[in-house]
Order: sequence, then C-alpha cells, then structure tokens
Amino acid sequence: MDTSNSDLWWSTVRFGLAGLLLYGPLFWLFPAGIFRASRRAVIMGTSLFWFGFTMILVNWAWNFYYQYFYPEWMRWGTAFIACGIYCIYAFGCHWLACRLPGKPILWFILFTGLLAANEHFIAWDFFHLPEKIPMLAGMPLIPTMIFAFFEYQVYWAGAIWLAWILLRITRWRKKSR
Repeated sequence: MDTSNSDLWWSTVRFGLAGLLLYGPLFWLFPAGIFRASRRAVIMGTSLFWFGFTMILVNWAWNFYYQYFYPEWMRWGTAFIACGIYCIYAFGCHWLACRLPGKPILWFILFTGLLAANEHFIAWDFFHLPEKIPMLAGMPLIPTMIFAFFEYQVYWAGAIWLAWILLRITRWRKKSR
C-alpha cells in the first residue's frame, strides 16, 4: 500500500474508534422510546451542529480544499446549504430509523454513514474531486467511501449529542415552570 492509502486506512480506524466512543453513551442516554419521540430535537441539533461545523470547516480548509471546486461566495454560503441539506437528511434518517425494528439510533447511525459514503461516491464519480484537489490525487474510491462512513459518524454523533442536550434543556425548562 502506498502512504496515502495507508494513511486513509489509519484515519478510518481512528474515526471508527472515535465514533464508538461518542455514540456509546448515547445508546444508554437515548433509549428507543426517547429517540423515537425526539425528532424535533434531532433536527434542531443537526441544524445547529452542521451550520457551525461547516462554517468553521470551510473557512479553515478553504485554501487547501474547498477553493478548488467552490466559487468564492460558497465560503459563507456552504454553512446555510449544509444546514438545510443535513436537516432533511436527519428528518429522513430519523423517520426511517424509527419505523424499523430494534434500536432506532443504530439504524440512524447506519443511514447517516451510508449517506456519507454516497456523498463521497458522487464527489468522486460525478464531480471528479481527485482530479481537482491535489491532496486527493490518486485516492481510491472504495476506501474513501469506507472512510467517509466512519468520519461522518463522528460528525453525526456531535449532532446527536447536541440534540440530547437540547432535549435535556427542554425537559428541565418544563419541570421548572
């Protein structure tokens, strides 16, 4: 394996372990019944997380990543677009996860990871990102899709933690009235 491919696999392992650590407590904090009843919190947590995260990420990585395929106005517009798109993803993944047997948070994790892998497939196959971005040159599609699955688990865990915090604040405010 070449160095970039080896780095990709190690990054995949690191993101996978981080995802496990971040999601682990959420299985206990968000049992099936509470997760099913928390669509609003999941969507609100998603909107806040992805807006803030995207704003920071795009501005931090603009010079070595995003400038190669986004016009300049997207430096600030991406956060708004991501907020809208990921809220729709969250709604759809939550809706579907709550209609399947078992733990809905587990289904949610699977669906958001598959969405991430699909986003990277589209970026590679339709937008040809490895040809546009020097640091992605030669990166293979399948390992990149696997990496994306685990990378986005960390991000979505952040959104779900924020949803849990919003849910706790809402319940605390209702009790204090």
